[in-house]
Parts: sequence; structure tokens; C-alpha cells
Amino acid sequence: MTFWVEHPAGRRENVKLHVVNRSPDPVSEVQVVLRVLRGSAGADAEHPLRERGEEELWVLPLASLGPCAETVYLAPNMRLEVVPRNDRKSLDEWPKLSDQGFWRVGSMYFVDSSGKGWIRTAEALDERSSPPVDLVTHIIYWDDEQVDKADHCEGDSR
Repeated sequence: MTFWVEHPAGRRENVKLHVVNRSPDPVSEVQVVLRVLRGSAGADAEHPLRERGEEELWVLPLASLGPCAETVYLAPNMRLEVVPRNDRKSLDEWPKLSDQGFWRVGSMYFVDSSGKGWIRTAEALDERSSPPVDLVTHIIYWDDEQVDKADHCEGDSR
């Protein structure tokens, strides 16, 4: 399992998050934790007591990923929602990840086919029995992800 963020030509509306399972087995309980910097100066209209520039943890709950799969999420199709839900009625009213000041992947938690939990960061892969975020109140919803066969999948006969 791995991830990376693609920044084509520095345009926020084209930023993509890649999540890859190169194992021949599915993984479950996948949670990608994003570190989101929500602007740079002044108060946030949605949260007037919080100063902009503060980094928040947001969770992209993916449930499971199939074997040998690369899933790509386009930032403008990823929406931020606080739980319990606020008064926004339509997904189109929720803030887009692509409109935020800056974001990056902090970690990814998953459970392998033998039931063992793992946490992946940019630097390491470590065994972990529980997800990194205990109480999830900042959720990222998405639509229209693209799923392809992962290159260099373990067990491939190439």
C-alpha cells in the first residue's frame, strides 16, 4: 500500500491523490489522513473562532481497496464535511479540498488480508492495531474516483 499526490503544473484544480494497493489481496478499513492548512490570514467564516493557517486533520474513509488497484481522486471532487453535519443540504455546498490553502497526506491506515493493521507515512510502514484518528469529526467525501490496475503488483508474472 502506498500513496502520493500529483501536482500537475501547480494548478490546484488538477491535483490528484493516488492510493495504490499492489498486493494480490484486498485491504480493508482504509483511512487516509490529510493535513489541511485552511488559508493564511484572518478568521474562517465557517469557524470564526479559529484562525486561518491552522492545520487540521481530515479523514478520507475508503473502507476497502481491491487487489492490484490504483485509485485516483481528483481534489475538486473531494468535499470537506464536519460531523455532526451542518445545515448544508447539497454536496455542492460543501467546501472543496482543492479550494483549501494547502494539503498533504499525513498517513494511511489499513488492515491487510490476515487482519493485521498498518500505518503508512511518507517515511515508514509500521504495524498498528488501531486507526491514527480515534474520533473522526472531519470527513472527506468524494465522487467520481478512477480505478485502474496497479503497475508492478506483487505476484504479477511480468
